[in-house]
Amino acid sequence: MAKTTPTSEDPLAGLGIPPLPTGTTQTANPLGVPKGFKPATHQVSPTGMGGLEGLPGQTQPGEVADVNALGTSIQSEPYVQGDEWAPLNDPESIGPLQEQLVQAGLLNPKNVVLGRWDTTSAAAYKTLLTTANAYGANKDDALTYLMNTSPGVKGASTGQAAKITNPEDSKAAFRAAAVKLTGGVSLPKAQQDAFAAWYQAQEKAVVQAGNTADPNGTYTDAPSLGTAAENYIMQHDKGDAVAYGMASRSQEFQDLLASTSVPGGK
Repeated sequence: MAKTTPTSEDPLAGLGIPPLPTGTTQTANPLGVPKGFKPATHQVSPTGMGGLEGLPGQTQPGEVADVNALGTSIQSEPYVQGDEWAPLNDPESIGPLQEQLVQAGLLNPKNVVLGRWDTTSAAAYKTLLTTANAYGANKDDALTYLMNTSPGVKGASTGQAAKITNPEDSKAAFRAAAVKLTGGVSLPKAQQDAFAAWYQAQEKAVVQAGNTADPNGTYTDAPSLGTAAENYIMQHDKGDAVAYGMASRSQEFQDLLASTSVPGGK
């Protein structure tokens, strides 16, 4: 039998790298978030923004638009395991993409072989896709955001790097809020990580707002950790919170009846 050799249609043959992804499926594992994860979203009114049209999420001019935490269009499907190798489908884009990943603070320029997509570049890209999933954004919007805010965010008035909340503190606040609202049901690690990333995005957005605000103007600070965590859980796990609240009130009522009952039933 004749010996076969790799063809030009299989650029990964012999490199020990997973094959190119052929497209996402409903059974693939999302990067960094659980299946069915719903990112934080809000609505933007064109009227409230000077009557602008063509906003992300609009289907008709003047319609209220649903956007993600970055204020961009909501990504319909999450990025999944294997998507970090997708740049191999477009070799000419690899070099420019690596430079953008460096600018975003995701890739160390000392570890880059420009134009070669290896495990180091794929790991950096995987971090980008995970971040995009946490925000419900497409990869290009997430990359633009990271390039504009990383690795340092300038303060509004001092020009110094701004301090943002340690992710571990954000996760602790999320766990406390989950215990309070759901009895500890909503505690998956991926959701804690997603909340921490989302909260940092809110803080960075505030810093950016301060950088661009009129010197005599005002801008709104990010919500406190506790408030943000409770709002996040109510948006993503409202069913668990409502069920836990009803069960808690029922138990309180039973305890009240027990404490006021007369011995002997009289």
